[in-house]
Amino acid sequence: MHKKIIIKTIKKQERKIVKKWNNKDYLLNMDNHIPIINQLYLEQTFVGSVCAKREILRKLNSYKHQDTKKNKYSSDFIQESELLEKLVISKLKCYYCKKKVLLLYENSREPIQWTLDRLNNEMGHTIDNVVICCLKCNLERRCLNDDKFLFTKQMRLIKKI
Repeated sequence: MHKKIIIKTIKKQERKIVKKWNNKDYLLNMDNHIPIINQLYLEQTFVGSVCAKREILRKLNSYKHQDTKKNKYSSDFIQESELLEKLVISKLKCYYCKKKVLLLYENSREPIQWTLDRLNNEMGHTIDNVVICCLKCNLERRCLNDDKFLFTKQMRLIKKI
C-alpha cells in the first residue's frame, strides 16, 4: 500500500486593511519603521501617522481582548504610551533572536511582525510582563521559561577544528 503525500503551498494572506492605506509603500518600507515609531512616540504628525497609530492601537486592543477573554486583564494593562516607549527602546528588534521586526506589515501571520510576548503567561499584558519580539519567537516559546528560551536563541555553537 502506498501513501500519497500532498504538500500544499500556503499562499500568504494579505491583510485587507492594507489596501485602504494611502501611503502603503512608505508605511510598509522597513527602513521607515524606526523613524515612524520615533515620531509616534514624540507625538509628531507625518504622512501616514494616523494609519500607523491606528494599526498599533488595533493590535493593542486585540491584546486587551485576549486578556479579558482569559480573565487576565487588570488595571495595569500596558498603555499606548508605554507600548510606544517599549517599541522605541527595543529599536524594533526581537528580544530573543535580535532580528528586526516589522512595525507595519502586509501579510497576516507575518513571522517577523512585532508582538508582545508575556514573560509570565499566568499574567496579562502589563508593562513589566511583556517584551517586544517577533511572531516566530513568540510562537516558538509558548510556555517555556523566558530565560531558558533566550539562552537557547542567543547561543552560538563554536566548533574547534
